[in-house]
Amino acid sequence: REHASNMYGPIPYFISKTAVELPVVFLQTVMTWVIVYFMMGMSGNFAIHVAGSYLISLAAASTALLAACIVRDAKQAMEAAPGL
Repeated sequence: REHASNMYGPIPYFISKTAVELPVVFLQTVMTWVIVYFMMGMSGNFAIHVAGSYLISLAAASTALLAACIVRDAKQAMEAAPGL
């Protein structure tokens, strides 16, 4: 509804959506590593494992969101998906 009335564009949407996803992705990453790290008896710095996974998760989410912001409709997204 807001997009149809030209209240915002793709760049502000990308930035705001990414900002909202930051704490959610961090919480998911920490919860996953708390379970995996101690259950598997992994060695190494826990914070480095979490930070690396967090950055990879953010990169993947941002890439998918960027692709969604570039195309105009679902048909174009489906056609461009194999290129990503």
